[in-house]
Amino acid sequence: MKNLIIYKKGHNLGDNIERKKLDISNDFKIYFLDNEENLLTLMKNTHGLVLIFTDDFHLSERILIRKIKNQYLNFKVALFTDQSYALDAWKMNLFHFEEHPVKVSQVNNTIQKYLKSDTNFEKFISLKTDDGVIKLGYNQICYIHASGNYSIFNLVNDKFIVQTKQISQFDYCCTQTNSMNRIHRSFLINFQNIEKIGNDQIWFHGRKKSLRISNNLFKKLRKQLLGFTQ
Repeated sequence: MKNLIIYKKGHNLGDNIERKKLDISNDFKIYFLDNEENLLTLMKNTHGLVLIFTDDFHLSERILIRKIKNQYLNFKVALFTDQSYALDAWKMNLFHFEEHPVKVSQVNNTIQKYLKSDTNFEKFISLKTDDGVIKLGYNQICYIHASGNYSIFNLVNDKFIVQTKQISQFDYCCTQTNSMNRIHRSFLINFQNIEKIGNDQIWFHGRKKSLRISNNLFKKLRKQLLGFTQ
């Protein structure tokens, strides 16, 4: 059984969040905790989703999250705090981020995102090449860009694959993995493979050359990244 843990240091949120309004399945067991020791004890030898609420993203919460990510690999971490800490959450590669003030609908959206990621969606895409049909893992894709009636798959290690299909025919990738996102009519970006952004450019893990985009698109991308987690 999966555990849904709602945690805020020194404050039990059970009185603030009504259980009956949470969109959880029978597979979930829910806990409201306010003590770090109890939190880590509960997480041992179990798996699920932990929602960490904090008014200010202090060093103690950052240390706790790093500990969870390093030692409790069966849990995904979502952070609920002030919007000013969104970029910090993205840099820590958290599963999800929501800004204050928090509504029950935001909690439910996070739960549904977790349930989607926990199902057996295909983690690869089948592509036709001159060598036959290949299965390409999404983790190998940095971005897909449109070139007329063609679509160019730009991969790690600076490789690429050309497909004789319009990019719109690959929109289904966004439903198979949370990391693929359509940010423009000409681009599908794998957020999980973004290493850094800046100066209207995107750098990807495993690629030497950056992708330059317009300033307006860069602003849109940055906003989307602040709400993205794996």
